[in-house]
Amino acid sequence: MRCAHIVAVLMFITLGSHTTSSYGLETVYVMHPYEGKARFRYHVALIEQALDKVSDDNTYYVLKGIDTEASESLLLRLLEAERVDLVFRPVTKTMEHSFLPIRIPLDRGLLGWRIMLINKNKQAQFDQIKTIQQLQHLKLVQGQGWNDILVYEFNGIPVFQESQFSKMFSLVASGNVDAFPRGIQEVFDEHQQWSTSFPELAIEQSIVLHYDFVRYVWFMPTDKGRRLRDKVERGLEMMIEDGSFDDTFNQFFHDTVSKANLDERVIIELSNPFLPSSIPFKRKSLLIDPNQIEVKSSQ
Repeated sequence: MRCAHIVAVLMFITLGSHTTSSYGLETVYVMHPYEGKARFRYHVALIEQALDKVSDDNTYYVLKGIDTEASESLLLRLLEAERVDLVFRPVTKTMEHSFLPIRIPLDRGLLGWRIMLINKNKQAQFDQIKTIQQLQHLKLVQGQGWNDILVYEFNGIPVFQESQFSKMFSLVASGNVDAFPRGIQEVFDEHQQWSTSFPELAIEQSIVLHYDFVRYVWFMPTDKGRRLRDKVERGLEMMIEDGSFDDTFNQFFHDTVSKANLDERVIIELSNPFLPSSIPFKRKSLLIDPNQIEVKSSQ
């Protein structure tokens, strides 16, 4: 998005993960492009814990972030150039064809539950919306090249694409577009962050959109990428087995989902025909119904 930031990243980070050693212990730094990005804090925490699970007396893995405002397409270029070692992206057939995933939905399908940011003066208009057909009269904003665009357009909902993340909030607040759908796990933090700059920005109160949509962690299909993928996958499976995967998910999202008041919202289901058949829908424990999230005891 901001070319100067990309140039800085390419100049100052090394190719992919690198190692140091001290007294026989090898430290492997795994580079990721989400330093300071609040909406990826959970995903980074998961991978940190997974790497910790597979660290031993010989090798210790450290997840190291870089600060970049790269767009989704530029993030993939950083991955292809091995400037970063992993990215978090929603699943598409194109991604499956080009990159190496761990087929564990990191946010357990919660990404497909969407609450909209709107101009606060439009709430009465949204209170009247109950169907996809009514949504089709609105214009949504999404990031340029985002995977959600195909879903909305397939369901007949117009989308305006914007390359600058901050400008999306401005477009909504000014009324130039009608709404900016965000994941349940994103919308409250983003409203708090951006409503200071845009006081007209509000969280829509009556609707939740839903479509099948999951996010994986992706690696390059190289020998190095496969080795790292296998390590992270083993760590994540260990977390699923010992319950720490669920604990981390609940720690980050229980209060947020409660705040969403989903039982008071109209659910509008959208079709998503763009998902590959490899998504593990049969592993029911990996997917969540937001109405059934429970915080487990830490005792």
